Amino acid sequence: MKKFLAAILITAASHFCYAQDVNFKVQYLPNHIYNLSGSITMNLNTDLSKVPQIADQLTKQGISEPINAVMVMELTGAINTGTASADKTFPFTMNVNMPSMTVNVNGKQMPIPMPKASATNIFGHISAEGRMSVDSLNGKKIPDSVAQKTLGMMNNMFKMVKFPDHPMKIGESFTQQIPFDIPMLSGLSNNIATTYKLVSIDGNKANFDVTQDMNMHMDVKGKVNINLTGGGTGKMVYDISNNFFSTYTTNSNMQIAVKGDNVDVTGNLKIDGGMTYVISGK
Repeated sequence: MKKFLAAILITAASHFCYAQDVNFKVQYLPNHIYNLSGSITMNLNTDLSKVPQIADQLTKQGISEPINAVMVMELTGAINTGTASADKTFPFTMNVNMPSMTVNVNGKQMPIPMPKASATNIFGHISAEGRMSVDSLNGKKIPDSVAQKTLGMMNNMFKMVKFPDHPMKIGESFTQQIPFDIPMLSGLSNNIATTYKLVSIDGNKANFDVTQDMNMHMDVKGKVNINLTGGGTGKMVYDISNNFFSTYTTNSNMQIAVKGDNVDVTGNLKIDGGMTYVISGK
């Protein structure tokens, strides 16, 4: 009986110890489907009275200062991974669609025509280490220099994402730094720092608190400077068995400043977003 009780205690202790840490590494698996659904709400408060061209147009539509603009975007998509080859790499296809977008300015709904083809299709491969590389957009290897730079930017961004090389314990945190430039917007650079803190483990789910700092600068042809600074908080649930997010929500508050010839505008931008992934094997 004593040996039996000891075995039970040892087993319970091993499960307890296991539940205190998690290998956090977001990694796609071969022959899986990742269905995505989510929404983003952006709320901008500003005063455009110092920009007559825009202010006059808004006045004609019965919109006065200050401006309170709310934009809501719905997102859906899916990532479909293929069979792994001998070198453990496998292909993927990613489809991202924006079925609806609404804009409301000072309580007045603004018509936003949606294009017939609002979906973007991305094709690429995933390495044995789980890193994405993008081969083409919408099924075409476009020779245009901007398109090639865009693919390069996306690949570089995926390479910069690094995860802890050891199991995380409850209370432990780590920070991802992702600086990148956007080629099609000359003079634009971003630096995003996201910190994940493991707060609890519940069975197959690991719960994280998320904090984010962002600094964006854009110089438009040397005439207009745009600065966006701020940060936010959020929650992330990590699916341990599938090595991927289950849900991810963020709430950010930022300050925007636009300065240039005949332009001097400041405002507050609030962004709330939420994403849900449903993962299934083929």
